[in-house]
Amino acid sequence: MSSQRTTILAGCLSALLAGCGGAGTQSPTAAHTSLVPTAVARGVATIQIPPRRHTASARRRPDWVSSATQSIAITAQRASDGYSDSSYMTLTPTSNGCTLLPTGVTLCQVPFNAPPDAGADTDLITVTLIDAPDVNRGRVVGFAAVTQAIVADATNPLNIVVGGVVGTITLGSVTNPTVIAASPATVAIPVSFQDIDNVTIGGVLDAPVSVAISGSAASSFSIIPASQASIADPTTLANSQVAITYAGNATSGQSATVTFTTTSAQTLQLNGGNPVNQTFTINVQ
Repeated sequence: MSSQRTTILAGCLSALLAGCGGAGTQSPTAAHTSLVPTAVARGVATIQIPPRRHTASARRRPDWVSSATQSIAITAQRASDGYSDSSYMTLTPTSNGCTLLPTGVTLCQVPFNAPPDAGADTDLITVTLIDAPDVNRGRVVGFAAVTQAIVADATNPLNIVVGGVVGTITLGSVTNPTVIAASPATVAIPVSFQDIDNVTIGGVLDAPVSVAISGSAASSFSIIPASQASIADPTTLANSQVAITYAGNATSGQSATVTFTTTSAQTLQLNGGNPVNQTFTINVQ
């Protein structure tokens, strides 16, 4: 069987799956669910995991792939019959298929399979990054899912962006947290997102974080640009801030509360079914 090499860099998985006949797997650990044997398309993913950092300033440096990552699960499930092929691998410097580079980066090659499709059939392919060597005992720090048709006897380009799973939302210090009733102003709120291991997420999120304004003066405030009401990629925020503009037409004593919330399915699972949120209140004088 032939296989194609792929790369997961900066949270991005670009795969080339070679459609081949035959059943089985190349992965160190794999699971299959099917009533009958199936052909598989085989690929190899390459992931680079940055080293853990220990200083306070280093912990604030964003990572595209969480440095807390210690294992990966790649699953492909065919829609028509539910056939599922899952590959799991530990991603530590001493793991089979992994190498510790002089830079401190752990470089791993991860074999995985996907069942080919026919007609209008598709595969749901998920990638999950875990913060423990055992995927069944750790917590999710990265996740992605994509639906794509896998064609047999062909090379199938597969592009997946693995998003960071938010465990904490952090709001920084605001220089002007109070506005004057008759004076238009802009309040810039610094915001960052950390995974469950407190590693700052510097790439896309697995699901957008919503930003909403409520309170007695809510109608006098706006999120500019309006697209920042849904944050899918923190790197698109100017100076890592969300800008809230005030029209200058509220009454002294009123206020507006800005709420950042994620309801990602992965975050809900980590947080006992509860969303993760953070609020900031702007008072009008």
